[in-house]
Amino acid sequence: MNTKNIEKTGSTDRIYSWATIIFALFLVWGNTPAIAEKTGVLCSNNATPASLHELQIGAYYYPWYGSDGRHWNEGYFRGDLRPQQLPLLGEYDSRDEATINQHIEWAKDAGIDFFALSFWGEDTWVNQTAKNCFTKASALKDFKFTILYETVADKLLVPYRVKGDLTFELGNELEQRFIDSIDYLAETYFSHPSYLRIDDKPVLIIYVTHQFAGDYKGAIQRLRATIREKHGMELFLIGDEVDPIKPPVEDRIACFDAITPYIQYASPIQTLPDTALGYADDVWILQNARMKNTRFKAISDRLGIEFVPNALPGFNDRGVRLDVNHYYLPHRRNAHDPRKYGLFEDYLDMAGEFMNPDFKLMMVTSWNEWHEDTQLEPDSGVPTREPATHTVGLNVEPYGFDLLNILKEFKNTYSGPKSLPSVKKINITELCLAVNGNKQAGYIELHNPGSESVDLQGMRLCLRSRHDSFERDNFYVKLSGSIPAGENYLVATPAARDFLKEKEQLTVDQTTTAAVLPRISMNNGQIALRDQEGRIVDAFSWTAESSFDGDYVEKDNFKIDTVPAPNQSIIRRSHKQDRNNNALDFTIDLSSPKR
Repeated sequence: MNTKNIEKTGSTDRIYSWATIIFALFLVWGNTPAIAEKTGVLCSNNATPASLHELQIGAYYYPWYGSDGRHWNEGYFRGDLRPQQLPLLGEYDSRDEATINQHIEWAKDAGIDFFALSFWGEDTWVNQTAKNCFTKASALKDFKFTILYETVADKLLVPYRVKGDLTFELGNELEQRFIDSIDYLAETYFSHPSYLRIDDKPVLIIYVTHQFAGDYKGAIQRLRATIREKHGMELFLIGDEVDPIKPPVEDRIACFDAITPYIQYASPIQTLPDTALGYADDVWILQNARMKNTRFKAISDRLGIEFVPNALPGFNDRGVRLDVNHYYLPHRRNAHDPRKYGLFEDYLDMAGEFMNPDFKLMMVTSWNEWHEDTQLEPDSGVPTREPATHTVGLNVEPYGFDLLNILKEFKNTYSGPKSLPSVKKINITELCLAVNGNKQAGYIELHNPGSESVDLQGMRLCLRSRHDSFERDNFYVKLSGSIPAGENYLVATPAARDFLKEKEQLTVDQTTTAAVLPRISMNNGQIALRDQEGRIVDAFSWTAESSFDGDYVEKDNFKIDTVPAPNQSIIRRSHKQDRNNNALDFTIDLSSPKR
């Protein structure tokens, strides 16, 4: 296998390693040795408090393109359009100094402070390009760069991966390769005058650290010790810890110095049965990103680890992975968005929400990952809808310098997080999963305790079992309509709707598309009502088994001691009272929908 194929395989593996094309990349920081809450194991990052009071923006950079068609020939969305929308510089050579200098000048003008260069191993074409060309470019004198360590590259750690995990043991081949390859980076790059440092520590971004298993704490400690002893440097490590499916692993997060998602392209399990077009508002990409950011940042804050958010302009890998049929994420948030780049604008605003005031650092994916159409690098061309296999019928316009100008405006005007509208209060008040004993007849009742009507359009009921650590898109109930002040709103399955209409003369407000309420049972379940921004409005969890933790649990779970009778439901004791404690707020009583 030649170098190009090795690099391509690694890039493809980046997608499949998460099974859903969500990537996470972390810029990690800690102010004291952190104690892992779950295991009690100490994992010191040897850090002192870091600070970045002025906003710093980085972008991921791929020095893998060649004048012989290297990487360009592997396919990319805009290169496959008819007519093409090529890079403004054409299909360039990453080793050309004029190209590198132009990239840096454009980036600086847009407010980008550094590039994170993709690293696939010492003896790869990409590394030779970075070492012999990028680091010697004249424009680099007043610009910074760091390294994105591509963990799952064939010439790095992927040969040691077993069943999706990288399991470290003291002195095993995986650990030795991990330490040796980063020792090479320290020797080759970390002393470069333009290498990115935070508190005089060279920054290293390590991809998919959420695949680390075994004695990763020891491996990271031994890595730090090796670099300290051989090079006199303390590392500022960046771990890719935001897993789209699994819950956070706190003792692993504590080993790093800051966390950030590489890319938040999709929700964990994406279901688009009828189309390959996935507008952001349809797939809830920003809301899912906010959910994940909120959970991980709460942990990183508690551990003294910085959270570094990410912004994404769009995604389309149909030029390189058409057979996989990943959906096309356009620049607009929805078909009616008057803003051509509404997704990027709102991602930037959300990034602003998750930066700490004394550590303002964020990443953008990407500068030039043309295979996935995440790039900011300017293009040229004319609008087109062809080929339909790639555009899925949309009129795709070239963006030129527009994305860079949006980033520039954000950088120049950012002064702190924008205030979101306050969360409207709505209570989950009743749950019945077997109306009259029929297990296909279930309903969920909501109540508006406020003095104003609440618009439900864009809100979702999210259902999952006690074993689920993430939300599946096909288990959402997308709400519509509104709830007047003091009124109830009933969401029911078709069977429950028919029974309530015939026997109770009740009209439900919304009927689910599914025959049953999925993932939940009278033994256990979790429900969250999320608003248009993805924030939890109310949450309810219950169990007949052992208790469970998670972002849906309000203080304590409601304990199911006996299965409700056919005419009973789990009911909130008072529609207007919410003590944020499910154990105190709910009881089992006679079913009373809309009463």
